[in-house]
Amino acid sequence: MRKRLTGAGHFAEGETAPWYEKVGEDYPDADRYRRYSEELVALALGVILASGSASVVALQRVTHSVPIVFVNVFDAVGAGFVNSMARPGGNTTGFTAFEHSLSGKWLELLKEIAPKLARGAAVATL
Repeated sequence: MRKRLTGAGHFAEGETAPWYEKVGEDYPDADRYRRYSEELVALALGVILASGSASVVALQRVTHSVPIVFVNVFDAVGAGFVNSMARPGGNTTGFTAFEHSLSGKWLELLKEIAPKLARGAAVATL
């Protein structure tokens, strides 16, 4: 992420702002995420970017004042991270990979692509 921000001209190490990065594993360890969250909150940062639900859960347990911006979250409203995407409330906001209000449109599009489709299924990791 740091590489992409630097390449896009949005970040310059030591010039724009300090960068602190904590990376979890493929299989989130709640204890590790809690420790990382506590360490980041202790730095008195202006904002924390959280990638994935496990990061958001840990950060929300540790702080109610430091702004949390999430990405790579499947259903932020359903998970209880925000009240709504339009008005998230609290100190957490971000970008979700799934918006329930679009699910009807996805079905319409699928029916246009495969009009004879009678049965289907969806698989997701929540």
